[in-house]
This record gives sequence, structure tokens and C-alpha cells, in this order.
Amino acid sequence: FTSLRDLQQKIEAMSGAFELGEWQEFVKRYGHLIIWTLANLRQKWIAEVEGNIRYVDSHKKPFLHCIAIYEYHEPEYFSDVLNKSGGWEHDSSIDHPSDSYPKIWIQKSSIAGDGPVHLTSRLTLTPSQLVAEADSLDHFNDLKHFLASTFGFSLHFKGETNDEPSHSIPKFDLLQEELPHVSKTVSTQEEHRLLSQLLESAYLGWAEHSCPALHNQTPRHVACQTEGKDQVANLINEMEQYDLAKERTGELGFDYNMLRSHVGLEPVQD
Repeated sequence: FTSLRDLQQKIEAMSGAFELGEWQEFVKRYGHLIIWTLANLRQKWIAEVEGNIRYVDSHKKPFLHCIAIYEYHEPEYFSDVLNKSGGWEHDSSIDHPSDSYPKIWIQKSSIAGDGPVHLTSRLTLTPSQLVAEADSLDHFNDLKHFLASTFGFSLHFKGETNDEPSHSIPKFDLLQEELPHVSKTVSTQEEHRLLSQLLESAYLGWAEHSCPALHNQTPRHVACQTEGKDQVANLINEMEQYDLAKERTGELGFDYNMLRSHVGLEPVQD
């Protein structure tokens, strides 16, 4: 009603009809604006509730749905820079030697400032790729700005996604003074679907684009050379080994025999 009163005063001033200052007269002419105002506010509240959704995976861990994939070279240099960057810590939940891949750095923060600390961003380094993940668009933009200012053109962008997982609109009471923070569990199937879409878009045309790991030559060109065929084959094997969907869901998110066929290599049988 506060919003509607403001609208009433604007219409009264614009029309010069002082009788519209009377509520009953205003409603006679503009009663439909009550429904319009309510619908407008409801749409705004829905957007705010959607923005408050906290996604978790099937293990109730934070679901990082904003993802960007980059190619790079000089893994030792990248590791050294990230080790010295403030605010990042090695993921202690991964039990593997510190000098092996993938190497993972994480950031955590509190949603409400003084509440429980949650994982918000993650950087995963393989010998030829860097994967940036975040739990929200704001953290994702901060993460990409950090990478751009730190590494610049040393990173070759391959693809990204910030699509939210499929979900129903949360239920909430329009009379609540504070909108709720809703937690949504993302199934493994939905997670795999999102990651598969990302990998498919990232590797579309991979054979025809310059690759840092191949001295900025295209994989197709290098594979045409006798001494380069094994190099490309090993690179594709490595990409398959560190497949993002496999790391997160246990199942490959892309058919890497497609890349092998694009550069003239024999497919690898399961």
C-alpha cells in the first residue's frame, strides 16, 4: 500500500485531478493498479529470494555453479604465484602429494558476515588448464578479475557458465519482514548435465584454435607432423584424465574421442 500511495500521488500530480487524492475515487478509476503493484513487488521479491538461494551438492557441500575454463602453460610459474597470493589456501580435503596434479586452492567466507564459513571460490590447476569456480555471480566476477590482473594474457579463455541449476521457485510469505535464505540440493545428474554442456562448448573447435601447451599452434596442425602426433595424443589423454565432470561427479562429461577424430588420431577404446 505504501508503493501504491506513491503511485497515487504521482498520477494525481500528473493529471491535475485533485479528486484522485481521495482513496475511493482513485480506486474507482485505477483499481487495477492494486493488482499490478502487488505483482510488481512479488516479482521483485522472487528475484531477491532467488538471489539468496544457496546451492549444495548431494553431499551437502557448497555447489559451485559459476565456472570458467582456461588453457595456459608454465605450470610451475602459476603454482608459485597462487601459493604467494593472499586469501588463498590449499584444499586440505584432497589427499594427494603437494607436487602432483590437480593442484587446488580455495577461498571461504561467511554469507552473513558473522555466520558459518562456507566455500565460495576454487581454483584447480592441471598441467595445461586452470578451472575457476565460484558459488555466486559476484564471487565469480571477483575471481575472474583476480585472474585477469594476476596472469593477464598468459591465460587463454576456453569457456564459462553461470547457469543456475534447474529448480522450482522457493515458497515464501509476502508479509515476512525479511526474505528467507533458501538451500537447494543439486542432484548429481543435474550437476553432470551442467558440466557436460560447459565442456562441450569449451572444446567446440578446440582442434582449430591455438593451444598454449603446443606453443600456440593448433592441435590439428601439430598432429599432422610425425613428431607432434604423440604430443597431441598425450595432451588429449591428460585433458580426459582431469575431466572436470569426472572430478566432481565421477563420470566423464565429454567424449574425448571426438577430439582425437578431429585431429586424425585413432579413438581410444574403453
